[in-house]
Amino acid sequence: MKHAHYPSRVSIEQRDRGYLAAARTWRKELKASRLTSRELGMHQIAAATSSYSDDEVAVVVPVRNERKFLGSFLTHYRRLGVTRFIVIDDQSSDGTVEYLSAQTDVDLWRSAVRYADAQRSILWREWIFNHYGQNKWYLNLDVDEYLVYQHCYQRPLADVVARLVAKKQFRMPAPMIDFYPGQHSHATLSDDCFPWEIANQFDATGYVICQASSGWSIKGGVRARKFGLSNQLIKYPLTYWDAECSLSEGIHKPRPLKRNFGTIHGVLMHFKFFSDLKPKVEAAVADCQYFSNAAEYQVIARALARSHELQLCDDHQSAVYTGPDQLIELGFMKELW
Repeated sequence: MKHAHYPSRVSIEQRDRGYLAAARTWRKELKASRLTSRELGMHQIAAATSSYSDDEVAVVVPVRNERKFLGSFLTHYRRLGVTRFIVIDDQSSDGTVEYLSAQTDVDLWRSAVRYADAQRSILWREWIFNHYGQNKWYLNLDVDEYLVYQHCYQRPLADVVARLVAKKQFRMPAPMIDFYPGQHSHATLSDDCFPWEIANQFDATGYVICQASSGWSIKGGVRARKFGLSNQLIKYPLTYWDAECSLSEGIHKPRPLKRNFGTIHGVLMHFKFFSDLKPKVEAAVADCQYFSNAAEYQVIARALARSHELQLCDDHQSAVYTGPDQLIELGFMKELW
């Protein structure tokens, strides 16, 4: 499949990739790199008191000083049927640990190594998956990502898993779409407010999609339009983890690669851009824990330095978010039911 405009209802279907494309994926699979073993020193800070069964979908998420997201994050995924949150804290100092320790459905962990030394959280995540058990479904997330799908507030994740299993699809790809404030550019996030009530706009056009040898590839959006960045926007948040699985090539290219070509049935609403963007970017650059010495954050920092207030909305490309059905109608994802 060549690069095509996205969103589009014709470019998110699972399709026959052909023998040559399948062979390229197979050859890349043979060259899988092994993760570097490292003493992670994982230890549990707090344990949930609520019950949790092996057939339920648990959320796995690292956090560092993201207290502002936690209330809405937990509420959103509880509405989707999540009953266990497995959180890895990266030395937070903003009340994150105290807040999470008080939640009855949160297992809170901490590692002896920082985010960068854990290969940008990959080693943490793999340790958690294997510690809590293989042959299970997980939601593999960042704390500023909110998964939506068709009828997501009426049909729990257990129904989604059953639907995917019936289709023999053991991983659900989802584009990570950046949202940003419109008229609420100076508002701040709180526990009783969902992030899309403040950052309620997103780029409805301006993306490209293709099938690469590692799976779906989606690029574009506000980060390309405003900052010239070419971030990979595809992720695979809902995933069945078994002995074949690995994150050796990163979050965007989980192995086995053959599972990365399923139909796109979900969208990760991503919330990076709020009124506190400048101090957050400055902290990320100073901490130097992100990919390539926080290169992406350095680009955004330079843009912020040139403008007193960064205007992300565009009259031709921005749309106001109205709900998951809108994302289906635009062609960001396909119906499940």
